Amino acid sequence: MYKKNVVILIGVLIIVSIAIIKHQGPVVNNKVIEVMSNSQEQEACYNFIKQYLMNELGGIYTNYHPTTMANEWATGHEVLSESQGLYMLYLVKEDKPEEFEQAVTFVNQYLINANGILVWRSKEDETLASSNAAIDDLRILRALYEASIKWNNPEYSTLVQQIEEKFYNTNVVKGRLYGCYDGLVEEVVDTIPLCYFDLETMWKLSDINPAWKKVYRKSLKTIEKGFLGKAFPFYAFQYDYETKSYDHGKEWRMTEGVLTILQLAQVGQHKDETIKWLLEKLKNGAVYGTYNTLTGMPTTDIESTAIYAGIAQIGKVIGNQELYDLAMDKMLSFQIQTENSVLKGAFGDEASEEIYSYDNLQALLAF
Repeated sequence: MYKKNVVILIGVLIIVSIAIIKHQGPVVNNKVIEVMSNSQEQEACYNFIKQYLMNELGGIYTNYHPTTMANEWATGHEVLSESQGLYMLYLVKEDKPEEFEQAVTFVNQYLINANGILVWRSKEDETLASSNAAIDDLRILRALYEASIKWNNPEYSTLVQQIEEKFYNTNVVKGRLYGCYDGLVEEVVDTIPLCYFDLETMWKLSDINPAWKKVYRKSLKTIEKGFLGKAFPFYAFQYDYETKSYDHGKEWRMTEGVLTILQLAQVGQHKDETIKWLLEKLKNGAVYGTYNTLTGMPTTDIESTAIYAGIAQIGKVIGNQELYDLAMDKMLSFQIQTENSVLKGAFGDEASEEIYSYDNLQALLAF
């Protein structure tokens, strides 16, 4: 195992019901709240994505504008497995089988390499990254798993089994999930962001491979031990398996922090004090992009669509109408409403035309 700086975007997940298994598996909340599904705002965002953030093959671009620069991170009209998975989850949720099939075809043809590894990025020239990202693989696996059940599609069931087998063999070592497998050196990276532990999907995959139950329990334990305290009721950024230590990062980012809470909420393991903290900030101001974990004070005045969309999803999962409504109000303030603009319906900055698929896909999942 080795260390490597890998920059990978993250995303969010939608929620479905799963079985309650006391003390061993997920605990499901059955509260139902009123959400903004099928709203004009949702439809406008979806239409923008299909028209301006998607290529003719069904791949979702990273940005609205292309770029000529080559970067370690994703830019321009490159396609990420992150974006593709988020879009697939939305299509399952909204019962769009034809669009889903197109998205799956893109994954098969342009995001799975010759060794059967689902990689995190496909460049504009169709060059594939050498590594994967566990959260992206799990997101696509969940979408395929749910689609196979919803539409009774045996081809999706087969594909789930194929991807799961390869993913388990590359990214799980001694019952522990590793965040990144690099095919060039055929090793995993020692560190894993806590938000990569998609607990609910792990439990679902145990229907295919029972060994995922052990991975689920170890992952949950790793997250819980990274709790930062009641003064700032969130979790460390990542864990290092080699040094057995947690890292908060130079600046603790709320995007990852909210996703970690969402992963916990999906299996009924979130803390009430975290929800209270979010409610207080939403009522009295805003939730910002980065924080000092010692003081709990923001280190920037930047807000984002993605953060508020993630909080809204937490509200849906736990059945908290107030949290959902407050977060959605904040999120919708970032939606472009200018009539006759090609950007109408998109979430982003209209002046600079900085529009990211990550923000917009997160927003879709919040509706």
